[in-house]
Amino acid sequence: MKRRPEVFEGVRCMLAPQPLSLRVAFGRAVEQLQIPVSRMEDLERQLFLKTSFKIDQMSPSSGAKHVRVPTFLYQVYDDPVTRPSDVQSVFDKFRSRRSNWQFLEWLGKFMA
Repeated sequence: MKRRPEVFEGVRCMLAPQPLSLRVAFGRAVEQLQIPVSRMEDLERQLFLKTSFKIDQMSPSSGAKHVRVPTFLYQVYDDPVTRPSDVQSVFDKFRSRRSNWQFLEWLGKFMA
């Protein structure tokens, strides 16, 4: 909505599944794999070499402030990949106060 607002003309609302910050997702993976947190710098360096983006440049938080339509976010509450506080930080940046956020129950398995 920042770069091409004309594309969103006439859009009345948006549905957004669990916006995910790579820093949080990678941090959770490092935790779960019991990799020393100090290796996050190596991970960020490799990501930059592959994409030319720093990890925080790929966060949905920076773009969230440009969302101007009512948005319904949903997130799995105990998702092993993220933290509720990460999605909360994205939600808090939405300009539309008519947005909503719903938690879903984690069933411990992926559905096809």
